[in-house]
Amino acid sequence: MKLEILFKELQKLRSTLSIYLASSMLNTAIPFLLIPVLTRYLSPSEYGVVGFFMIIVTGFSMISALGVEGAATRKYYDQNLTKTELADFIGSCVWIIIMTCLALLTVAYVVNKNTDLFQTLDLIWILAAVFSGSCGMVMQLALGQAQVRERALLFALIQLAAGLSNLGISLALVVSLRLEAEGRILGILISFVLMSGISLLIMIRNGWIRMSFRADLIREALQFGIPLIPHSIALFVLAMADRYLISSFLDFEKLGIYVLAMQLAAVFSIFFNAFHNAFTPWLFSQLKNNDPFIKENIVIFTYSYYILFLLVGILASYIAPSVIVLVAGDEYVSASTIISWLIFSQIFTGYYLMLVGYILYEKKTRLLSAITVFSAALNIFLILVLIDEYGLKGVALASMVAMGVRFVLVWLASAKVHPMPWFGTST
Repeated sequence: MKLEILFKELQKLRSTLSIYLASSMLNTAIPFLLIPVLTRYLSPSEYGVVGFFMIIVTGFSMISALGVEGAATRKYYDQNLTKTELADFIGSCVWIIIMTCLALLTVAYVVNKNTDLFQTLDLIWILAAVFSGSCGMVMQLALGQAQVRERALLFALIQLAAGLSNLGISLALVVSLRLEAEGRILGILISFVLMSGISLLIMIRNGWIRMSFRADLIREALQFGIPLIPHSIALFVLAMADRYLISSFLDFEKLGIYVLAMQLAAVFSIFFNAFHNAFTPWLFSQLKNNDPFIKENIVIFTYSYYILFLLVGILASYIAPSVIVLVAGDEYVSASTIISWLIFSQIFTGYYLMLVGYILYEKKTRLLSAITVFSAALNIFLILVLIDEYGLKGVALASMVAMGVRFVLVWLASAKVHPMPWFGTST
């Protein structure tokens, strides 16, 4: 009987995973389609400027939501929750994003006037990055609600629409209008704004959101999300500190080489993110049922998953240099010297995503924040130690080590907050 139950659960996981995987493959393929075009129309230095813009977008998107997109996802699993209360809660999350966006626009303006934190990027594009980040979090809110409601096809359509709009607008501005780096940046901005509007319409149409301003729900969302702010900032540092420090200690040309290598290594995120999107709601439901037999099989599956991607990573490292020349051309060939480190950085991230759900399920967000902050600090320290002597190679190595340490620490923490039979028995 237990085997039959497990088989049914895995069949359910496989059906949703196939949709998420197809969606991620299509959505992630779109930036890859842009690489051969952008590398022919943009110099490595201009490619670095676009990469620096995306650093700011990513940073402000993580801060602007104050963790409320995670609060809205977790809220869905609360006991005795009415649809109206959930819709009010999601509306409160949007109000938080709006208010923080306005605050961050002011902060970005003041910081740009008084420091060189944003280096040579024009003020208009800095403000555009802040606004794009906030718009992106509205879309993430809609994606999270589609995910927990097991609306995998809708999730896929939103992702695909975002990718296609980004592709189409960017190609028109860069290729047709020859706007170079500014065309690519403008394409990102327009796509984010467009998709935030579409996401709001989808949530309204499905009755997932009511824009009522309720202080009690805003407070509840912030109680979940604010402890995650250090985690969000540290995630940003883990993801982007390497690129920022390259632009500071080296130059935009080196940054362009590094960004290209990162984008190619990120092909692994196609599967990792797709699997995470399908696996996390399924995992939460299994943890809620607390069936020891299914827990044992989850552990076996996790170990198999790790071994598989270790072997895939080794193979990918071997063929990656040839792919770089084929996709980007000789001007970017130096990316081949760092891509192996970045591939394994991605693999450690995939390993981490298999485990972070246990901590989030138990709502131990402060513990997760502490681990991520430590890993981010380690990443910065290693980059500062290695960048002068080893350049891009030192940065890539530092990134891989930091991601590996984060994976191990999250594994240990997840085993503590939600014991699983990782070594034969759960305690």
